[in-house]
Amino acid sequence: MIRPANIQEMNSVTIKVGDEDLKLLEEIFKNEEDFKPQVKQDYLLIGIMRQVLDNPKTKLEDETNA
Repeated sequence: MIRPANIQEMNSVTIKVGDEDLKLLEEIFKNEEDFKPQVKQDYLLIGIMRQVLDNPKTKLEDETNA
C-alpha cells in the first residue's frame, strides 16, 4: 500500500462486514496479481480491502434482538 511520507498518525476503525461479503472479497483477491491500480486511490482501496481480509474477525450477536 502506498502511504504518503508525511503520515503523522494512524487510526483504527471498526466496520461490520457480512460473511458473504468476506467470501466475495476472498474471491476478488484470488485475482490480486491481475490488479492494475491506476492512481493512489486504487492502492488505498486495495489496502483497505486487504486489511479487512487479514485482520482478526469477531462474530457479532444478532443486533435485531437487542
